[in-house]
Amino acid sequence: MGVGEKEKSTVIRTCLKGCLVLYLYSKEIGRCPQGTRYITPAEQVSHQQPTMTKPEQIKYKKAITWGRFQIIHPGHIQLVQQCLNYGEYADVHLSGATKNNDFDLRVLMLRHMCREAGVDLSRVKFLKSRNISEAMKVSVGNAPYNEAVLVLGSDQTEMGYTFSEMYDTAFVINRRSGSSTYVRNFLDFTNFFEDAVNLYNGDSFAASLALVLRHEETSNVKVGAA
Repeated sequence: MGVGEKEKSTVIRTCLKGCLVLYLYSKEIGRCPQGTRYITPAEQVSHQQPTMTKPEQIKYKKAITWGRFQIIHPGHIQLVQQCLNYGEYADVHLSGATKNNDFDLRVLMLRHMCREAGVDLSRVKFLKSRNISEAMKVSVGNAPYNEAVLVLGSDQTEMGYTFSEMYDTAFVINRRSGSSTYVRNFLDFTNFFEDAVNLYNGDSFAASLALVLRHEETSNVKVGAA
């Protein structure tokens, strides 16, 4: 093989190697260390056409949610599970305002229904926070490198965007699958315990706690109005 042919062969091998490196890089683009977030399409230097392939779900170190959780229903349990879908651990903050129901009772009902639904409670922490700002300060402060995601219901979208930007975290909207208003109205107008049990899919313990929490909630409203 002559000198010219050797040089030509070297150039071809170099080009092929470069193409291989670019291909492997293109497969990795969009991933960051520890899988914390994806690079946006605008940041990607690529001429490939967009596809409909769903990206692998991101795992954050901690998922955070906050709410009143006055009377627990299946939608709340779905919210906790959604947190675990995005985070290794979930901080579930319950509002600690004075007019809210008893914190321990709300947590008892949450734990019971989560356990019945098969939620991994070893990865969940229930906390009392006066407001979402306090909740974010505590949870984001304990997450390494702000590796956290805020998960809130679709009725809290504006608040979610505001606080995720304020604390530099990702934000996920959890589509509502239950209504606290519906549960309240149902418990107020039913005269039979069996109806409440049916509302909670045959779970008499959950139904009993729901009735106790609803009674406490209405009592607090009457005291506040007095």
